[in-house]
Amino acid sequence: AKTYSYSVTILADNDCPGVTIKLVETDDPDGTKHDGNCFFDDRHAVAAGEEFVYTVTGAQLRQGDAHALSMFFDFGGTPAGTNVQIKKITFIEE
Repeated sequence: AKTYSYSVTILADNDCPGVTIKLVETDDPDGTKHDGNCFFDDRHAVAAGEEFVYTVTGAQLRQGDAHALSMFFDFGGTPAGTNVQIKKITFIEE
């Protein structure tokens, strides 16, 4: 099974108490879903005005290799109207 390392920087103008960052297998063009084939390790607190750097090494998807990948961000619990920058994404297939 392949492993992946990746990093992303997040900057927000309000506190974001429970950010989830997932690496997920992209759905097939025919509509086949791959909802369970993902990697995430926990929720993360992003403090207002401070760059939050999230780095993962050696990640493996739950159900094995993927035909295509997407990165998914969930900012649940973040105040409405918050401006968020997602930048400096690096990704390496190992």
